[in-house]
Amino acid sequence: MLLPELTGSGGYVLGTLVALFWFGAVLSLNTVVSLYLIEGRGYAAVQAAAVLSAAAAAMAVASAMGWRVAARYGRVTVVVVVAAEIAVVGGYAAAVQHEATMPVFVALAALSGLSGGFVDAPNRALTLESSPEGGHGVAAGFLQLSQRLSATVALAAVSGLYLSALATDGDDFAGAASAGLAVCAAMLSVSLLCALADRRRRAGVGFRSL
Repeated sequence: MLLPELTGSGGYVLGTLVALFWFGAVLSLNTVVSLYLIEGRGYAAVQAAAVLSAAAAAMAVASAMGWRVAARYGRVTVVVVVAAEIAVVGGYAAAVQHEATMPVFVALAALSGLSGGFVDAPNRALTLESSPEGGHGVAAGFLQLSQRLSATVALAAVSGLYLSALATDGDDFAGAASAGLAVCAAMLSVSLLCALADRRRRAGVGFRSL
């Protein structure tokens, strides 16, 4: 069970919710895009993997500097980047509907990876900052657990929705992908609202970096 100090910490609860919805949404996003490219566009699995490799490389680069940006701008960094990721999902939706070429998907994946580098570690640091003295281990453990639970539920839900749409119309891969992307966008929107709420909270209690 969680320490009462953790459940009573607005910064920790909101930060955990940011991570929970972000993590599930991003993993589901990559899954939907991969399924669409392989099944809907006929690309080889290695080509679909190349798209995700672009995301991974961009995330590695962004992670190296993400903590510096977060240290300077605080929660504002997470707010801006989650909003940017929602725009990336919109870009994917447009790319799916217009059957964009592979370079477009690679570019969108790279942008998504950059977003991840500026959200994951910075949000973790900002969240654990609000955990009580002596409770950092429990706080970090539950933060990781929440992400794993989110990934499990979100992947099952979004993949199920994608397959369900195809069961209705086996040729409408764009429609199936769009349905999955819509769920990802909704989850990211909740993550954004939680980040905004924590930003306002931090402003109210006078944090040096917001």
